[in-house]
Amino acid sequence: MKRENEVIKIFKKIQALLSGHFLLSSGLHSPLYFEKFQVLKYPTYLQGMAKKLANLFKKDKVQLVVGPLTG
Repeated sequence: MKRENEVIKIFKKIQALLSGHFLLSSGLHSPLYFEKFQVLKYPTYLQGMAKKLANLFKKDKVQLVVGPLTG
């Protein structure tokens, strides 16, 4: 839970956690939206989050990560 709170604090600080009514691509509705690409503007935060995420999978010995291409 502590990690989640840290991430939410960062998103709020950089104004990347939006409140309102959002229709998600899944068709579901949400009162919150994480504008995740805004984090790319803050390398220090991005690096910290990436390290924490990587540590979650450290014991799995991941060798390759594939993600979607963006802009």
